[in-house]
Amino acid sequence: SEADRTRGADEDRRSNKGLVSPRSGRRRCNFGLFRNAIRGMEKDAATVAERGAAWGNSFGVAHNPKYLKTPGLFLAEIGSTAVLLFAINCIGDDELGAPAAAAGPVLVGSTVGLLIFVTGPVTGCGMNPARDVGPRLVTALASGPAVALQPSPAWTYSLGPIAGAIAGSFAFRAFKDLLRSEKDA
Repeated sequence: SEADRTRGADEDRRSNKGLVSPRSGRRRCNFGLFRNAIRGMEKDAATVAERGAAWGNSFGVAHNPKYLKTPGLFLAEIGSTAVLLFAINCIGDDELGAPAAAAGPVLVGSTVGLLIFVTGPVTGCGMNPARDVGPRLVTALASGPAVALQPSPAWTYSLGPIAGAIAGSFAFRAFKDLLRSEKDA
C-alpha cells in the first residue's frame, strides 16, 4: 500500500548512513535493487579502507597491491592503453592495407579482450579513464571521498590511460614514418 511504501522510504532515509538518499526515480531504482548488498558490505567492513575495497572491486577497477605496486600499476596502464591505441590506429589505417570494414570491430574487440586477459587479473585493466572516474564519483557521493579514493591510487587509472593513449599514438606515428622512410629509400 501507499502508506507502507512511504513508511519504508522514511525508514530508508533515516537509516541511510553515509549513502546518497534515493530521491530521484533512477537513484531510487538502483539503490532499491542493491540497497541490502551495499549496506551489508558497508556494515561488514571494519575500516574505511575495507569499505573502499568493497566498493572498488564491485563498481570500478582495482588492482591487487600484493602483486603490483603503484609505479608498476601506472606503467601497466600506460602500456596496455598504448598497445590498444597502436592497434586501433593500425587496424583503421587505409595506407597499411587495413582489413575489411567488417573485420575492424572484431580485431579491436579481440585486442581489448587479450589485454584484459593479460593485465586484468593484476591491474584491473582500466584502459579508459571514464571507466574509473564514473564509479569513483558514484562512490564518493554514496560513501564519501575517503572511500572513493581507496583501495588503489585513483590517479593511476586516470593518468595512466591518458599517457598510454598519447604514447600509443606517438608510437604509431613513428611506425608510419619508419614505413614511409623505408618505402622512399
